Amino acid sequence: VRGDLRGEDGEAEGADGYNISFGTSENKLYSNYIVYGDTSIEIRSLNADMTYYYTIEAFNENGISKKSGIVKTE
Repeated sequence: VRGDLRGEDGEAEGADGYNISFGTSENKLYSNYIVYGDTSIEIRSLNADMTYYYTIEAFNENGISKKSGIVKTE
């Protein structure tokens, strides 16, 4: 559905949650969501006619993982 961003990249072993950074340019991922206890999120506040980019990083009590590669959505 246009205007939605759905991240379902699977579960990282030992993760307590995930940081999702997104934006309208690959080098401007200034918006963020934190997801606890789930491996998917639906962000419904996006503009339908725009392209978005996002990265995901897992975290737990030991720290934060390396960011995923940048993903483009259309």
